[in-house]
Amino acid sequence: MTTPPDERTIPELVAVALAGDEDDQDAWDAIRSLHLRGDAPTFDAAAELMRSPSEKRRGRAVDILAQLGTPTPSPELRAKCAEAIIGLLLGEQSPAVLNSIGVALGHLGDPRAVSALLSLKDHPDSGVRFGVVRGLSSHSEPSAIEGLIQLSNDFDDDVRNWATFGLGSMTDVDTPAVRQALVARLGDSNDEIRGEALEGLAQRKDQRVLDPLRRELTGRPVGVLAVDAAGSLGDPSLLPLLLELRLAASHENADEYFKSVLNEAIGALENVRASRPVAEAGKTT
Repeated sequence: MTTPPDERTIPELVAVALAGDEDDQDAWDAIRSLHLRGDAPTFDAAAELMRSPSEKRRGRAVDILAQLGTPTPSPELRAKCAEAIIGLLLGEQSPAVLNSIGVALGHLGDPRAVSALLSLKDHPDSGVRFGVVRGLSSHSEPSAIEGLIQLSNDFDDDVRNWATFGLGSMTDVDTPAVRQALVARLGDSNDEIRGEALEGLAQRKDQRVLDPLRRELTGRPVGVLAVDAAGSLGDPSLLPLLLELRLAASHENADEYFKSVLNEAIGALENVRASRPVAEAGKTT
């Protein structure tokens, strides 16, 4: 069943977007309707908001341009939106708007954003640094990766978490520096950050993750990222721990998503175990 098009005019949608606060559902519904327009009048309306002395209006302009043309914006439109947002970034002082800019540039993935974002990686406001992380995470250039490595050691949990996620799962860049940054997060006090580090190292088949992963799988509660990492690593020695966990989950009323990830990880390790005798036999012939 398709959603009928929003019949409100661009000025009406902009008014609703400006009326709500940052978490207002009606405001975000209006912004999503503007995203779907993807036309020149919508871009022009956002560009006008960008020139406003109002912090809120500039921030909403960025939110609109971030995903203008969803679900299939043209490369030309994405480049035009990125250029406008980067232009705003260069003179923007508001931490809230800078946060929105970083997130928006993450959606747009324009390589021109990297140097502009890196200029903010040491900003005193954690929300701005969080935006920087979101923006850099869509890039694999060495300078972007280096920025994420630095921010993966940030004192703010959200910044550190997303930087670790960016390094571990949002890029397939595999260098000693990336791996070492992930290893450094294996001892993090934040469960989710440890999980992101486990997942990133497991995807890279780094054996340093094996013992920390065993510890996570035998602790309680067990995070879904640790379970997923076990499947990604593909080491059948973890299979008994996952089977024990599945038995415990059946008695602990675990949520369906956790159980589905657990079953997928068990299936992956069972497949690896089943294929090994064949592979080993092939080596001896």
